[in-house]
Amino acid sequence: MVHLRWRRWVLAAVLIVFGGGCSFAHRLPAVILGTQPVVVMEGTALPENGETPQPAAAAETAAPVPTSKVTASPQAVMILAAIKIEETSEAPSFDIRGRYPALEWDADPRADTFNRAAERIVQREIRAFKEGVYKIPQESPFSELSSFLEFDFSPTASEHGILAIKYEISFYMAGAAHPGHYAYALNYDLQNGRVIELDELFAEDAQYLEMLSETCLEDLRERGRLEWEEGALPEEENYQVWNITPDGLLITFDEYQVASYAAGAQTVMIPYTTLEPVLNPDGPLREFLSSEAQP
Repeated sequence: MVHLRWRRWVLAAVLIVFGGGCSFAHRLPAVILGTQPVVVMEGTALPENGETPQPAAAAETAAPVPTSKVTASPQAVMILAAIKIEETSEAPSFDIRGRYPALEWDADPRADTFNRAAERIVQREIRAFKEGVYKIPQESPFSELSSFLEFDFSPTASEHGILAIKYEISFYMAGAAHPGHYAYALNYDLQNGRVIELDELFAEDAQYLEMLSETCLEDLRERGRLEWEEGALPEEENYQVWNITPDGLLITFDEYQVASYAAGAQTVMIPYTTLEPVLNPDGPLREFLSSEAQP
């Protein structure tokens, strides 16, 4: 028997949008964790109806945020919430639990696009995990063992109209020697309502993969964290997990990609000043470059 529960839990985080830019909870002086959002009223314009925005009530299904006409407000309250998933099965035996992000943004259709992209990542991993579990022969010694899938997320940037999310995923298949871990990234253009692709960050003819590879290989070598150079060579499949941050581009290499399981996942932070020669001056990172130029 399988028991599935979906709930919307409000994460203690509020973003205030100012003409495409935003300020996130990690930059606030204090954040109270709990089931209610931290709403910053100072300097925040209310919606045209004058009512304070409220998070969605707990729901039995993870329905996407409905779309409607965007409220013409110069400053809109945007709440980062979390969808919590818990699923348990007895035959085959497995547990699935975790959270993924969702935006509540005055019924703005750009939030709906983000929510679909955020959910798609998790549902794809759940589907792949279940396919693996159901392939375990029921008559094997492993049939009495339990498998699990766990996932969570954290924002890495919420400034200049960008919301970047990093997913951390753990899994175990019955009979395996140890659990596995890997990451996914979602970088989103809040102003235009679209997912950002890596090549959009760079000038049209820039050899950006070569620069990323050279910088990452040098950093990993200096820290003694490079066991397999192949995982950081200038190939697209090696640079699938990247996150925009206030300080630079965060590159994540999963376990076994450049180092052993025991060493764990490896990350390299590449400052925007290093990337500037190959960046698109009119691309998604233009405001971050301007911020770094300020004293």
